[in-house]
Amino acid sequence: MDYKLYMKLFIIILLAIILIVAGLCLVRISMRVSYYDSLKVDLRIGGVRLDKLLSFVKKKKRPKKEPGAEKKDEKKEKKPILDSLGDIISIVSKFITRFFGHVRVKLAHIVIRVGSDDPASTAVRYGAVIQSVAYLTEILKRKTRFFPQKGAVIDISPDFTADKTVAQIDIKLSVTLGGILYSFISAAIAHLTK
Repeated sequence: MDYKLYMKLFIIILLAIILIVAGLCLVRISMRVSYYDSLKVDLRIGGVRLDKLLSFVKKKKRPKKEPGAEKKDEKKEKKPILDSLGDIISIVSKFITRFFGHVRVKLAHIVIRVGSDDPASTAVRYGAVIQSVAYLTEILKRKTRFFPQKGAVIDISPDFTADKTVAQIDIKLSVTLGGILYSFISAAIAHLTK
């Protein structure tokens, strides 16, 4: 083989590598945290759902349960809205922290009607819920590309006629592999130039 042929092969291989890397950089990691009756987390890489794979592996490892055990587990999984908000804050914070602020908020729908069987309890719960939601939105504003005016719905109010709290929470976060790579390179450069 002559020199020109070697150069052509080298250029073709180099272009193929560049295209593969560019394609991988566009792959998006997304996480959707939702709460209606219970808390659900949906994690995807390039549209492929990861929690299904994880739950399939866990099911294989789990021992057989008694017929009444499933109902008991379902009852245990139902948490008060304040506990679930704490879980949501923790999950969102961990996701954002791991990806160095290159996370985009695709969806932010938080609608909560705080109620209880006692008006005084409703007022106390409303104060606690408002504080938790304010903390969550502050994390999103400071550490992500979050624009509340663009399609975000955040509406918290007390309902003194209701005997229970009703919540609809749906938050979708996403980041590209390119954004993660850029973050790692920036962090490495910042560390080396200290």
